[in-house]
Amino acid sequence: MIQNAKMLKFLEFLGDIVLDLEDLKTFKSMKLEVAQESEWAKEKVVLNCGNSVFERNRVDSGY
Repeated sequence: MIQNAKMLKFLEFLGDIVLDLEDLKTFKSMKLEVAQESEWAKEKVVLNCGNSVFERNRVDSGY
């Protein structure tokens, strides 16, 4: 009986580790998605800025 209790406790411990690893995997993927969205937002700002400079130069040059 004591051996069964120890085995159950050990299996619960392993289950907790598996759940922690799944949480970590989910957290890492969420972190990656946020980083990708952040990079896209930066790139969008740079592209918009470059486009506005191009448009301004085009108007100034008479084209």
